[in-house]
Formats: sequence, structure tokens, C-alpha cells
Amino acid sequence: MGWMFYKCNSLNHLDLSSFDTSKVTNMNSMFADTYSLTYLDLSSFNTINVTDMSYMFCINGSTYNSGIRDTLTKIIGIEKFNTSNVTNMQQMFYGCSLLTSLVLSNFNTTSLTNASYMFRNCSKINITLNIHSNLSSYNGAFYNAVTESGSGIVVNYNVNTSNIDNIIATKSSNSNVTKGSLFYDIIYYSNEGSKCQSTPVMSGDSVTTLCTPTKDGYTFEGWYTDDETFNNRINIGYTPNNTQVYAKWTSN
Repeated sequence: MGWMFYKCNSLNHLDLSSFDTSKVTNMNSMFADTYSLTYLDLSSFNTINVTDMSYMFCINGSTYNSGIRDTLTKIIGIEKFNTSNVTNMQQMFYGCSLLTSLVLSNFNTTSLTNASYMFRNCSKINITLNIHSNLSSYNGAFYNAVTESGSGIVVNYNVNTSNIDNIIATKSSNSNVTKGSLFYDIIYYSNEGSKCQSTPVMSGDSVTTLCTPTKDGYTFEGWYTDDETFNNRINIGYTPNNTQVYAKWTSN
């Protein structure tokens, strides 16, 4: 689906409800430079196999510099995206200057390596972002972002994110980008069951929800920190420290 609607400048509405994206790996530039769209409803998107979301919603640099501005004000359903396999989010929201809010706290950035210019020129947005690991490319990630009154980006970070200060330092002097809180991950291994995104838990907090996977012909019996022996079960209220957990199944 890379480049699918690129430069479809007259589009002001898209019905994507019937799209089956369960096998899609590439959404690079899918909606780039479609600057007549005011909103997108992506509630039906299954992104579990997507690895590339670079430039997905961007107004590219030459278009932006020519004075053309994006009209996109809302992206519905992005909070449900499974991004656990995405490695590239370069310029994903570049130039989305009218977006005011996105729920990205569920974005799993464990596999992410490239976030260069991801939020450049997103001047009005309000988001919380969790960075799960070190990024190898992050030039200008927050350049000229959240510069307007009431906007802001809070960046939470995992204990493995040793370069978090350098990532935040890509902001402009008037950008309201702040370092948030340390968090840990519960990392799920479902033993051939359905995939689960890792669950971030803020440092000092306990687990309030756990993924419930499915597997044809089996009943899920819980998450354990020991695979195969299954002696140490974790439950709601558990306090993690980047914990790997394994699904136990019994045959029906």
C-alpha cells in the first residue's frame, strides 16, 4: 500500500472500512500530500505486519516550503495500531500542522530505529509518546514541533533508551517537548497464540491489564515468567521490570 494515495490532492473523503490490511507490510507515503483530506477513519486497519510507516501522513518538505498546508485535523483509529514490527516512522507526521491530538501512548516502538523528522512542523499537536528502545536515526524528530500555545509532547522512556536526552534535544528552542517518566515493558511470548504488543507500565506502578491471546483448540491459562515449567504466574497488581512472560495453554 506504499504511495497508494500519494498526491491525490482533490480527495476530501475516503471510505476505507472494507480494506483488509492484515498482510500489508508497507504503508510508506500512503496518504502523503493528500492535502484536501480533513479526517481519516482507519479504525478497520490491521497493522500487525507493517514494518514501514515512513511519510505515511506527511506533507513533504518541498510542498510545505511552497506554502501549501495540510488540512488533516483528525485521524480516527490510530490508537488501535499495532506498531510492534514497525522499524521506520521517518517523517510520518511531517507537516501535519492542524492535528491537535492523537492517542499514541499505545504505540509500541520496540522495533523502531528511524524517527527522523517524525513530528517536524506539527505545531499544534498534544501527545504522549513512549520510546521503548534506542533509536539509531532521530535527526529533527521534534524540530519546529509543538510551538503553539497549548500544544505539547511528553516523551516517556524505557530503561533501555539510553539516548533519550539526545532524542528530545532535536526540538527547537520554542518547542514544548518534555521528558516524561521512566517505564518498563511486559513483553509477551504467546507460544503460537495470537500476538500481543508489549505493555508499558510506569516505574513504581503495577500492572492493571494484561493481554488475553487466543489459540485455536486451546484454552489460555495465564502468563508466566518461566516458559515450559510454568511455575511463576503473574497477575494484575504485578510490578514489572522489563519482564518477559510466556503464555500457558491447555488443549481443549
